[in-house]
Amino acid sequence: MSSETLIGYHYTSAENWASIKKEGLKPYSIKKMGLIPYFGTKSISGIWMWRSRQFGISHAGSIIFQIGTKATSKVVLIALKYKIDDCLHYEEEGEKCLVTLHHDGFIENYQYHQCRECEKACILTRPILAKDIELVNAYCLADAWDY
Repeated sequence: MSSETLIGYHYTSAENWASIKKEGLKPYSIKKMGLIPYFGTKSISGIWMWRSRQFGISHAGSIIFQIGTKATSKVVLIALKYKIDDCLHYEEEGEKCLVTLHHDGFIENYQYHQCRECEKACILTRPILAKDIELVNAYCLADAWDY
C-alpha cells in the first residue's frame, strides 16, 4: 500500500461543517447494501468519501441529497487529505483490497448519477483531523434561483 497523501471529497451540511472545522470529521454509521458481499453486513462505521470530485448533475444531485437527508438549506463540499490505508479494505486470497462502492444516486425516481469510474466512493475508517480538511465551496438553496 502507498503512504502517498490523496484528496477525497465529502458533502455535508453547513451546520456539520461548523463543528468539523474545529473537531475534524469522525466516523458515523453507514448503511449500504454493497457492503454485504465483503463483510456480511450492510452497516459499518466510517466516513463516506468520493475519490474524485463530482461535477454537473452528479454534483447538484449530491447537494440536493444532503439538503433532504440533513434537513438543511446550506450544504458544503469539503476536501479531505487521506492515505489509501485509511480506507476500508477486505482480504481476498491473502491480499488487502480496497472496498470501492459503486453508487447510483437517486432522489426518489430521479437518478442524478450512475456509477462510473470517476464516481466511485470509499469509506474512511479513521477520523480526519481538522488540519486535513479544507472547505471547497458552500451552497445555499435560496441562492440557486433569482427571485
